[in-house]
Amino acid sequence: MAHYLRSNLHYCDTGAHIVFLDVAAGRYFSIPPSWNTAFRNCLAGDAPAEQADFAASKLVAAGILCGARDVGPTRDPEPFVAPTEIRANEADRVIRISMVLRALWHQMWVASDLKRHGFQYVIRDLELRRKGPFRTERVNVVTEVNSFNAAFTFTEFAISRADNCLIRSIALLRMLRAAGGDGLLVIGVTASPFSAHAWVQRGAVLLNDSLDRVRIFSPILVV
Repeated sequence: MAHYLRSNLHYCDTGAHIVFLDVAAGRYFSIPPSWNTAFRNCLAGDAPAEQADFAASKLVAAGILCGARDVGPTRDPEPFVAPTEIRANEADRVIRISMVLRALWHQMWVASDLKRHGFQYVIRDLELRRKGPFRTERVNVVTEVNSFNAAFTFTEFAISRADNCLIRSIALLRMLRAAGGDGLLVIGVTASPFSAHAWVQRGAVLLNDSLDRVRIFSPILVV
């Protein structure tokens, strides 16, 4: 019997650990390391039938794998491009009060959506607002984002940068798309010790973070 990853479940295989992100529940979890090989074999279909069925039964019972008829609508994942460039710094960027207020409002909007509607709603909204390849952009993404990032810095009196990378990144992406640009939200994880981080990038160009910071994380969700 073929087995598939349950809908709304994403995973990152770091070798020693496999970390999962349940989008519907908005939580991370992992499986015992002794299950890792069984999980990989079940998805790849490499294990003998009897062995695969036995291993899969544990993973199905844990709500990780399911049969073909239980798989909901799927969407091909966005490709991840390892970042190799960092956005250029614009020394002469001008910060407008209106932009600072927009950055603050967008962060409050994202925080409210996460609290009222949940993580899945926010991720689905990002998916719906970008249905295909990068569209023709009306702005210079790097130049625009430099101004946005400066505006976000001025909002730290109200919304701290610490532990708010998801809110800040989604807010930045919404602002960028509203301005006619585009990018991708990337959520990455480390397994031991566990940590998660979010950032925005356009191709290989990081838009709101540093290469030294994000290179320690392995992507688990790109949207």
